[in-house]
Parts: sequence; C-alpha cells; structure tokens
Amino acid sequence: MRVKLQEPGLHVFVFVVPLGRLTQEDEDTHRLIKAKFGPRVWDYTIVLFTHGDRLEGKTINQVISESDDNLCNFIRKCSGGFHVFNNKNPEDQLQVTHFLEKIQTLVALNGGGHYHTKLYPKQEHTIRERQENILAERSRAINCNLEGLKNNYKEEELKMKIRELWRKEDENARKDAEKEIRISMVFRVLLLLALMALLLGCVLKIPVGYQFAGAVIRIGMFFKIPLNFPNKIPWLAKKN
Repeated sequence: MRVKLQEPGLHVFVFVVPLGRLTQEDEDTHRLIKAKFGPRVWDYTIVLFTHGDRLEGKTINQVISESDDNLCNFIRKCSGGFHVFNNKNPEDQLQVTHFLEKIQTLVALNGGGHYHTKLYPKQEHTIRERQENILAERSRAINCNLEGLKNNYKEEELKMKIRELWRKEDENARKDAEKEIRISMVFRVLLLLALMALLLGCVLKIPVGYQFAGAVIRIGMFFKIPLNFPNKIPWLAKKN
C-alpha cells in the first residue's frame, strides 16, 4: 500500500468490471477491498463497466435491472454509481468526459476530502500510521537522494526516477513498520507471560519466574526494544 505516492490520499476508487453479472472472483475481490480499506471504501467508489458494445440495443440501466441481486446490491452501496465504456469506440471522448464528471460529483459528495488513514481498518490504520512516521524519520536521507536525482536526470526521466525512489521507500517503510509492530506485539505477550511467571514464582517460591523474566529482557535487548518501548512507538504510546 503506497503512502507517499498517494498523498494527500485517494479521492475515488474505480472498480472496473466487464458488463454482465458479478463472478465469484468479483465477490471475493469485494471482500478483500473491504477488509483492506474498511467499510467506508464504498462511499468513495464508482463502478466502471467495460465492453459497452455488448449492450445490444439495451441501456445500461436495463441490463442492471435484469441482472442478479448481487450486482444490483453492489451498485447500490457504491456512492459513485456506475458508468459504462464502449471498448470498440475509443475515439468517443464524450464517454470519458461524462466519466470524469461523475468522478467530480462523487468527490463533491464526499466534501472534496480524500480517503485518509483514519478510515482504514484498525490493523491497516496502525501499519500506515507507523509507515508514515518511518518515512518522516528518513526524510533527510530521502531528500538527499532526491537532490542527487535532480542533478543527474531531467524532465520525464527525472519524474520516472522520483516515482521509483518513492515506490522503493514506501515498500521499505511498510516492511519495517510491519516487522516493528510484529516484534512489539510478541514482546508484549512475552512480557505478560513474564509477569505471570513472576507471580507464580512468588506464590510457589521457585526461581522460574525470575529466569523467565530475564529471558524476556534478553530477547528485548536482542531486538533492540527499549524497556519503555510503548513510548518509543507512537501507535503504542497512544494506547497507554
């Protein structure tokens, strides 16, 4: 999931599907999109039907009304409605103009706002928030690389190199964010177990609790997790 390349955020999602009924693959994709972006994603979505040449004299509204309930229900929950492209008539720029007008209308319906990080599901929100922080922490090094590109490339080649740089930085920041969060969650579980072991050791008067706690601390040192790590990680600090 790109962060920097999407700034300030996506304004519209376009779900492209061939004219006809929804397939099982389409429905699986719907569930994946909802799981990844959250239930509000449909408020920013417009359905784009391709192969409008298959209408065979019917209007798109007639085709939709004669379709199964899955397609009708899906279109109803997409605030942007739908549009259709005739693939065999690419020179017809009017269909493109109307599509852009519908996109502008959807943006206006959402108050001109973009699909920001807070609208994502909790897990994705957490990852993206940490990803943004990592990119901010690396801003000085990234800016140096950008200056180097500007000194060596021009015009379109420069734009391509800048996109490649941000794509790489986005990917690396996300991987590091996911790794950091996994380690932090594991350490939290281990810390909880260590506290339980300490209590058990006190009750039974055996040193196992101290040994386990020591092992947890050594694990934390190995992964370079500070003892006050919740305050070092913004998304954890907010919960404490």
